[in-house]
Amino acid sequence: MLRKHLFDDKFEEVMFKKEAAVHFPAAKVPEGDGTLILELHIYPDEHMELALSRKLAGQVRIPIVDTSRWLYAKYRDELVRYDNAGQLANDVAKVTQKAWVQYRIEDAEDMRAYMYLYFVVASDFDKDAGLFALLKDTSRKPGDFGRAVFKLSEDRLAQIKAAGTAPGDKNV
Repeated sequence: MLRKHLFDDKFEEVMFKKEAAVHFPAAKVPEGDGTLILELHIYPDEHMELALSRKLAGQVRIPIVDTSRWLYAKYRDELVRYDNAGQLANDVAKVTQKAWVQYRIEDAEDMRAYMYLYFVVASDFDKDAGLFALLKDTSRKPGDFGRAVFKLSEDRLAQIKAAGTAPGDKNV
């Protein structure tokens, strides 16, 4: 929203300030010759973490942009409300908050599966008992959810779709 109003009269209306305490535990300095960078990671649940790195580009914990590009490239025909991956990324970012807060989804394969189900199958796919159990499984490892979703049969996906709400619900 801020980006949209950077150079007009609404800028002050959409701009906000927020303060939060951030704990930075002792950390090992990464090896290498590059510039030492202090990163600030802001999560969808609004908690923040600091990290040290020597790589500036391509460092993301939650792959929102990559997931949006993948989803749009692979399922463009089903995503008729979006003209491009950038538009989709705005909604993927909103849905990511739920994925992170409720299920701690941050792995790339898990994120792809979550967004595929949300935007292509049914927005409330997590009401399905089997998928909900998998999402809430405390022993779930990164990628487990994604692998399970992409092994689902067409019939099973059709059942989830028929029992759920329309995909891509914008009332996140």
